[in-house]
Amino acid sequence: MQWHYPGKQTAVFIDGTVNDDTDRDRGWTVELAFPWRGMELLAKADGRALPPKEGDVWRMDFSRFNQYKEAPPAQDSGGWVWSRHGVWDSHIPECFPYIRFKTNELTTVPLPDAR
Repeated sequence: MQWHYPGKQTAVFIDGTVNDDTDRDRGWTVELAFPWRGMELLAKADGRALPPKEGDVWRMDFSRFNQYKEAPPAQDSGGWVWSRHGVWDSHIPECFPYIRFKTNELTTVPLPDAR
């Protein structure tokens, strides 16, 4: 658990109080930046290019789990994932979604009006 990711940057915003079980927190936001150079050992192990090249495919999972000391909010399952993979265990790489890397510039498409 003492592994250091070279160049990692983090930012955290907490709307509530940390380690205070007498109140209910409203939420939190985390931003993470992982430079490619920190993945060099992983890439060397299986011959991946860093940064990934056009069309490279990796498997990735992004998830978080809550550990409630009291009852969870009514609509909270206790966990969150970007893409459902059908099992609660988040340690099964074979269930992670495929991510295809693109080198072309992305364009933004306006969302339809939800009204």
